[in-house]
Amino acid sequence: MSETTCSLVGHDLASTNTGSTTGNSTGIAEFTLNVEEGLTVIPTKRLIMSALTIGLSYFIGGLVPIIPYFCVPNATTGLYWSIVSTRQANYRCQLSLTNSSQQVLF
Repeated sequence: MSETTCSLVGHDLASTNTGSTTGNSTGIAEFTLNVEEGLTVIPTKRLIMSALTIGLSYFIGGLVPIIPYFCVPNATTGLYWSIVSTRQANYRCQLSLTNSSQQVLF
């Protein structure tokens, strides 16, 4: 650790004990998370986008196998169509990911 970092930590610890704070102090908790654990504060916008992405993925991933059951008269036929449609959707997703990664690489 550099001397500047050590002095900031020492100053922050001293200000924590005395109750005074300075404008350039980062705080011991934030310093510990950044240096020792490699963690940073995540912006709220990024958290919301992650939640929406995961939620939408679960919704679409659950909707694809269920749609055939609404389109056929009995459950056995719906099961077969569900298997076919899910495999087809999975294949198309893998194909599109493969094509996009090849475009990026080349």
